[in-house]
Amino acid sequence: MVHRISQPDDILIEAQKLYPKKFHEVSESSYMDDVYRKAAIMCGIREHLKATRGDVNAVDIAGGSGRQGRIIRSLVKEDSGRVVIHNVDIGRGEFRRGRGDERTIGDVMHLPLPDKSMDFVFMNNIPIPLSHVKYYVINMKDETGKKEQILEMLENAIDAQYKLNLLEGIRVLKENGVMMLSGKHVGQTGESIQRNLDDLPLKVDKFEVVELESGVVPLWRKYGIDIEKPTFMIVSLRKTGDAEGLVDFYEQMRYTSLEQLLRIEEFDKVLEEMRKAKA
Repeated sequence: MVHRISQPDDILIEAQKLYPKKFHEVSESSYMDDVYRKAAIMCGIREHLKATRGDVNAVDIAGGSGRQGRIIRSLVKEDSGRVVIHNVDIGRGEFRRGRGDERTIGDVMHLPLPDKSMDFVFMNNIPIPLSHVKYYVINMKDETGKKEQILEMLENAIDAQYKLNLLEGIRVLKENGVMMLSGKHVGQTGESIQRNLDDLPLKVDKFEVVELESGVVPLWRKYGIDIEKPTFMIVSLRKTGDAEGLVDFYEQMRYTSLEQLLRIEEFDKVLEEMRKAKA
């Protein structure tokens, strides 16, 4: 018997349940250190420390045990005491492996931080559970002819969720603050990223591609993440203003896409197959 989902937001909950556990093994692997080190340099935190007085606040979203924070501190060295790193992660268990810093339970959509309180926001490889569902659909047989339609709705919902994640980062970022993004490189350029984010108050400042050790590929695949080459992109973006009205717009876009998925009977079967595969 197929377990039917009745509400659009329930799809998000189901996707979270189906997402591979212990993803921290990817984010905390030494294979990823070149990404974190490059992000710490590109954000300009050393220069910012020299140009300002008082504490500098940075948040590492989904930071696990705090690997990015430790690399930042090793970079700034004698000024590390002036850097307050807020490590926000959804899993309390991740914190037990870390030390120091301000650690807080929270998720990317509901950061437990005041508006305009951070000088730097780090969003490294932020997982979007719906992407895991998308990868499953891509690899399944199209027996009903609904695969293309399901993928289109999933892609729209994923894009909306991605923008909502960024908007929450923008909310806590100070005026002219810096946001660091990283993820697998699939042909992005600084120009293409700027076009994709053109309606958000963010301006691409720097963009780089990093080649990691090949061992990172099977590590990501272990958690069902589609990756072929150990190539990652890192981009720094500067906040250029506020984002009034955009949260409501992208929440509606996400809701509409998920609502359309509910109307496709075959999508329930996709989730049922994923449940069985995980059991």
